[in-house]
Amino acid sequence: MRVDPKPNLLIIEDNYVFAEYLRAQLDKYYNVSLCHDGEAGIATASNGKTPNIILTDIVLPDHDGVYVIKNLKKLPQTAFIPIIAMSSTEDDSNISNALQSGANDYIIKPFKLEHLHYKIENLINITKSAQAVMAQTDFIATSFVERFESVIQKKLFENVSIKEIAAMLSISVSSLERMCLKHYQMRPKQVILKKKLDHSKVLLRFPDANVKAVAYKMGFNSVAYFCKCFKQETDLTPGQYMRTKD
Repeated sequence: MRVDPKPNLLIIEDNYVFAEYLRAQLDKYYNVSLCHDGEAGIATASNGKTPNIILTDIVLPDHDGVYVIKNLKKLPQTAFIPIIAMSSTEDDSNISNALQSGANDYIIKPFKLEHLHYKIENLINITKSAQAVMAQTDFIATSFVERFESVIQKKLFENVSIKEIAAMLSISVSSLERMCLKHYQMRPKQVILKKKLDHSKVLLRFPDANVKAVAYKMGFNSVAYFCKCFKQETDLTPGQYMRTKD
């Protein structure tokens, strides 16, 4: 027995009698909405209450089901919705066209309602699982960035090694390298260096700023190296930067 709220099912079917039959049989499992042509189906899916799954006939009065599927898969708000195409013909070209257009499954009329129900449930469950994985991936990514930025902030004024940073994050150096390339498009050393140089710009704006003092404060062992990195970042030496206006 389903504990979650009933999923939303959109049925696009031009045969009014068959559409109402499907609604009556599936209403116990889903919140069923009916449309009787392709344009209405696209509009309902994209502007109305987002369906969890769509069941569309291939033969429709205005546009065929392939047109409907293609357009739904193009729209950002509906591209992720699983679609089952249905037809009264076993023509291989119809099946191929529907699947190539983005249909997730296909069913031939007449069919057993039980089989349709299984197909719908399978696609809803697959979509839920995929969304859960994506949400977890996003959480992990966000968690890494937040933790990495926090560690950098704590160690901003030190000459800390990548090995130490990785240990503080409880990950391997190779994982740290991979995650930084993925989220910053830079290696860890480059990310840390940029953070140091960005903060250096702030310090150099103070009236009593001193290049040597700033270099050592930011954890650089060499003033010459600090000046070299700063110029590569800004096209200005620290002294020239201090003389420029905000």
